[in-house]
Amino acid sequence: MSVTRSLCALTLTGLFASQAWALPADRTISYKIHETPSDPQTAVDWTVELDLKAASSKGANDIGWEIQEIRITDEGTQAVEWCEVNPYSNPSDNLWWLAHADGNNPTIDEFTEPPLMTGTATNATSDLDYEFEGTLYTPPAPPQQPPYPTTASLCYLFHVVGDPDPEEEETDQPGEVDDAGDP
Repeated sequence: MSVTRSLCALTLTGLFASQAWALPADRTISYKIHETPSDPQTAVDWTVELDLKAASSKGANDIGWEIQEIRITDEGTQAVEWCEVNPYSNPSDNLWWLAHADGNNPTIDEFTEPPLMTGTATNATSDLDYEFEGTLYTPPAPPQQPPYPTTASLCYLFHVVGDPDPEEEETDQPGEVDDAGDP
């Protein structure tokens, strides 16, 4: 009798584990760091874009996103861009797991805390060492408002290899978050 119960339990577990959840569409999330981070009227100094692919789910609303590419653009006069493929790794599965209110329709405000990514992005002429992550954003007390419709608290360090000093200091700064659509 215990054999029958064990087989039933394994069968039920197998059926549950094979439940396929629909994955949302791929997307590109853009983080804009302004010259004065808390002032949306100032120019954008840096743009960080993440190309995301929904790769796995642990249920209808828990989605594991593969960060397929990071693009970091110095928005100065020459708009120099550096890229790195697969910039995120973690010990378990290399996915950025997010609990969405609706897994089929993730909202931009659910992407405001990107995981820590460190590495070297490249272009044809130079390399850029970087650290980039989002932390919990605490809005200012009323009557003040967040500086952007969707605001993230970003911690970053950008350093062009060979330059004497980092381009930006690593601090928590407000940044504008935008959904650039499909990659």
